Amino acid sequence: MRFSDFNVWTPDSDGLIVYNTLTGALLTFNRRTANEVLAAMQQDNITAVPKRYLLDFARDGVVIEDSYDELSVVKARNMLGRTQNELILSVMLTMACNFRCRYCFQSRGTRPKAMGHEVEHRVVSLISREARKKDRVSIDWYGGEPLLRFSQLVRMNNAIAGECKRCDTEYLLSVTTNGYLLTPEVIKYLSGFNVTHLQITLDGPAETHDFSRPLANGDGTFTTILSNIRRAVEAGVPVVVRVNVWKPNVGRVSELYDILEENGLKNKVNVVTKPVLSSEANPCQANCLPASEAAQLNIETYRNAATKGWWSCRNWANYRDMSSVSSTQSGNSLSTPTGTSTSAGSASRSRKVWAVSSETARSGSKSRLGHVGSGRTLFRFRNAECASSCLSVWAVAA
Repeated sequence: MRFSDFNVWTPDSDGLIVYNTLTGALLTFNRRTANEVLAAMQQDNITAVPKRYLLDFARDGVVIEDSYDELSVVKARNMLGRTQNELILSVMLTMACNFRCRYCFQSRGTRPKAMGHEVEHRVVSLISREARKKDRVSIDWYGGEPLLRFSQLVRMNNAIAGECKRCDTEYLLSVTTNGYLLTPEVIKYLSGFNVTHLQITLDGPAETHDFSRPLANGDGTFTTILSNIRRAVEAGVPVVVRVNVWKPNVGRVSELYDILEENGLKNKVNVVTKPVLSSEANPCQANCLPASEAAQLNIETYRNAATKGWWSCRNWANYRDMSSVSSTQSGNSLSTPTGTSTSAGSASRSRKVWAVSSETARSGSKSRLGHVGSGRTLFRFRNAECASSCLSVWAVAA
């Protein structure tokens, strides 16, 4: 057996983090156990790995059989990605917006552009033509604020959905919207389609959100958006709540989880945090966070949410409540990625865990939880695509 070529590790203030970029396994060790694991990996000496860890290391691809060809797995995944028969498009209906977000990257000018009838016809024709060749069509309706052009969205969406139905092509849609115009009429219409998600931004509690994302006339927007999110979720429409993080709302982001819980939305929406980036239209100046500070804030935000019982997953069909997962396991053999058993010491564990992810599992993926000896926890994806933001994915032991 040998160590995987896809292991990366880094010491942190609590001990050691080990991540396998091929399997998506993320392991954390406390200070008491970090040194012996780190020494074994740095020396590439698998015999120095404490036996109590081998079972988990093998199952999660951290250690593999000598004959296991990891490169062939990478090549196969790459080829699969190239051959997936799917058309994915973002369709921008307008540059106009009813908000005046202080950090917006879009420079609209005095007369914001919108999609005209000729372009609309050409876009629908292109998608309809390609739908006949594809297994799936995925459209994200985008802006500006796309719901300012709701009648156009309906017209185009109906035409595309109808063509996909005639071609027996799966049709998925999403909407990136500020959520203010998400009326009952809009929700009712969208609920009739296969909506993967609505992405709606709430920048923390009302005070910080309304400062960052006011209407064009300066009025607040938080209360209306929160009410619209509740209605969408009640109608079965998946919602991703995005939080744009910059200095004006640092330290207030975690309050949003409590507000969502108070409104019956705990674990019914997926919450993701993203740093505000400087742009030509709105240079950040002193308000953008340094990358390292933003990353650390993300980790702490997800960690705190996890301890409150939150979990997130964009693949709504594969939601799994991890607030009461426990696992007990013992034995004297381990299975490596190719299925051969090797002698190992026993491993047993039984602890309650919560899990939370910022970028979540993608289609067709499921997750598994476990623990590594006296280390803190392990959160492992069966599919590396699930762990696209590895260090923003955490499992926290009770």
